[in-house]
Amino acid sequence: MDTLAIEDFSRAIQADGSTGYASVNRGFCYLRLARHADAIADFSNAVSIFSRLIVHSPLYSDGYFFRGRALRGLGRFEDAIRDQTECIRLDPSQARAYAERGLAYMELGKPELAALDWRQATRLLPSSTIRFEQFMRARV
Repeated sequence: MDTLAIEDFSRAIQADGSTGYASVNRGFCYLRLARHADAIADFSNAVSIFSRLIVHSPLYSDGYFFRGRALRGLGRFEDAIRDQTECIRLDPSQARAYAERGLAYMELGKPELAALDWRQATRLLPSSTIRFEQFMRARV
């Protein structure tokens, strides 16, 4: 499945080299396949793209969300938390930003903070309740 997704994301990147979304998502596919150098390249590219976007559109919450995902992929967990926190400040209804920040908190060994964020994500997006609860049990 990841191999097919990588092909799709690669086509999107070829068509528009400025698509940070495809770089972030392809980076996580590469990580799951243990292709770390490729993942780092994609995450670094995405950080660069979204950093430029944020300079031009500092109120665009998705810029912070996707840069934060890329930063987490690079292992820059504190930076990822800062970006997700800014995303949430700009758009408190961003369930995925709470979930993503929770993942960064887990990487920093802060399961209590991760659980708080995942609970908030569940409140904001009840259709994902089962998925978040299963994830919390597996990770906490």
